[in-house]
Amino acid sequence: MDKILISTFLLALIIVTFLAIVNKQYRKGEIGEALSFFMLSGTSVYFGSALHSALTILFFIISPILALIGLMLLVKARKNRNIYKKY
Repeated sequence: MDKILISTFLLALIIVTFLAIVNKQYRKGEIGEALSFFMLSGTSVYFGSALHSALTILFFIISPILALIGLMLLVKARKNRNIYKKY
């Protein structure tokens, strides 16, 4: 069960990171990408509490890092939304 949880989380992390890098809107700050990083942050805490091994601490360390990446993307999206507003 632990291997399934870890492989699922790592696969989701690889897919989201790949999409964030390939996406042309990444530099502008995409809100959808930010939300996906926030969701992965939440699942990291869930997987960390579900596992009963030494990997639990790793998942709890990854969670705030993913949340910070999502927060940076939201700030970029907010700044770009204000720049391109037409009055």
